[in-house]
Amino acid sequence: MVFLCTILVLVNGQAPCKGIDLVFLLDTSRSIWAPDFEKQLRFVEGIVDEFKIGPDLQDTRVGVVTFAQTFWTQFYLRSYPDKRRVKTAIRYIKHRNGYRTNTAGALKFLYSYMYDPRTGGRPNATHVAIIITDGRSQNRESTLEAARIAKAKGIKIFTIGVGKFLDLEELEGIGSDPTGQHVFTVGSYSELGGIKDKLPSNACEGKTYFYLIIMIIFHFHLVH
Repeated sequence: MVFLCTILVLVNGQAPCKGIDLVFLLDTSRSIWAPDFEKQLRFVEGIVDEFKIGPDLQDTRVGVVTFAQTFWTQFYLRSYPDKRRVKTAIRYIKHRNGYRTNTAGALKFLYSYMYDPRTGGRPNATHVAIIITDGRSQNRESTLEAARIAKAKGIKIFTIGVGKFLDLEELEGIGSDPTGQHVFTVGSYSELGGIKDKLPSNACEGKTYFYLIIMIIFHFHLVH
C-alpha cells in the first residue's frame, strides 16, 4: 500500500519561495536490533536523497536527533551544507541501545533548540519533523504536551510507528493534523520503504498555488 503525505503551505493565498528545515527524531532504544537500526538510517538517507540540500534560502537543511532514556544531537541544521556530508553523517550514527523511550524529552529539545537560528534554523523556513519509534513513550502525558507545544510553534510532525507494541493513540496525538496524512505504522523495519522521485528538487517548483509541497511516499506493506 502506498501513502502519499503532502504538506501545502500558503501565505496570503500564494505559496512562498522558502526552504525546509527538516529534523529527524530516531528511536535508539534497546528494543531495536542493530540491523533494524541500520534499516532506519537507510530510510532516512532515502528521504534526504529526494531533497535539494544546500545553503540557499530555498534549499533544505537537515538535522538529526536520536533518543532513548535521553537524547543525543547527531547534527544540527547548520552542521552540513551539502547532501554528501549529510548522508555521510547519517551513516556514522551509532545505535545507543538505550533502556527507555523518552519521546517527551526529545520533542522538547526539538522545539527548543533544533530550529533555533543559532543552530541553523531559519525563521521563514517550513519546519518539519519526522519521528520514527518502535514503542510507547515512558510518559504519555508529557509526550503529548510536548508535541502540542511543538505544533503550536508551527512544526509539522510526521510519526512512523514500527512493530507490534505501539500506542496508536499516542502516535496520532504527536502527529500533525490530519492524522491520516501524518501518522503511519508498519509491522517491522523491513517494511520501511524508500521514497520515489515525487519530491520537488527545491521549494519553488510548481505553480503559484502549489509551491512548497513535500510529497513523501512510503511503501508500506501493513501487517494487520
